[in-house]
Amino acid sequence: MIDEFAFPLYVFPGARSIILLEHDFQEMIKGLYEKAGESAAALLYHLAYSGGKFLADYLSEKLKLKGEELLIEILKIYQAGGWGRAELIEYHPYRMKIILRLYDSIECKAFEGSDKPMSQLIRGHLSGLLSGLLKTDVRVIESKCIAKGDPYCEFYTEKV
Repeated sequence: MIDEFAFPLYVFPGARSIILLEHDFQEMIKGLYEKAGESAAALLYHLAYSGGKFLADYLSEKLKLKGEELLIEILKIYQAGGWGRAELIEYHPYRMKIILRLYDSIECKAFEGSDKPMSQLIRGHLSGLLSGLLKTDVRVIESKCIAKGDPYCEFYTEKV
């Protein structure tokens, strides 16, 4: 068990973090879908969007970085936080062409065998994050998904 002196936990200096067991998180999300049906997808997306936008603003100020360099550093937070390992594949912000991959997604592992993409929370967070970084509204679309049997989740941006 974690020693009481390890409280609170900081993944990033000055930003308190929480620990949630993988299966606990996955059961919460599955339970939300059981209770709310397909409305859960919209709820998860919009819940996470605000967090992503906050993270963009917060880390932009703290890290004093911009553009691709900032995005690469922020994506490390996804791995540190247990969401999955994120990789920037393509970055052309002026053309609104950004492609990201997420390996070992904590969200999609809960829905393996699905016939559709299931990254609603992560997709919402990435949408908010990129909207904050690019200072314009963008939506992140999932084109590949671990839940559907793909080796990773892949996301691309589109302007809203």
